[in-house]
Amino acid sequence: GVLWMNGDVVFDPAILDALRPAVAADRTAVCGNTATTADEEVKYTVDDRGLVAELSKTIRGRALGEAIGINYVAGRDKATLVSHLAACDEQDYFERGLETAIAVDGLEVSPVDITAHFAVEVDFPDDLERANARG
Repeated sequence: GVLWMNGDVVFDPAILDALRPAVAADRTAVCGNTATTADEEVKYTVDDRGLVAELSKTIRGRALGEAIGINYVAGRDKATLVSHLAACDEQDYFERGLETAIAVDGLEVSPVDITAHFAVEVDFPDDLERANARG
């Protein structure tokens, strides 16, 4: 499997402990914060089994949480993800590959709730200030 962490995310290392069961089970997972769902961020919903049903920047109103850019891709799912990434537009966000793999191939992705831990994607000066304040 592959641990995928976006390089602009500053986070509490305890998030990796929260992700550890998915890694140990080799189960594809995305870490999400259920306290916030900003419009420009990648958000997700879950199905009746608790798996990610939708993962997209376009979910409005019904999102359960915001994907923070720390994910695990199971070994058996890598080829599926790679094929979906190859089909993405050059300007697509990286999670778009997961989004289409879920929608088209039924890729099973578990959400990992990391709401109790600090994480910020540093996109703007205010984000950097929040990250530095935790330093």
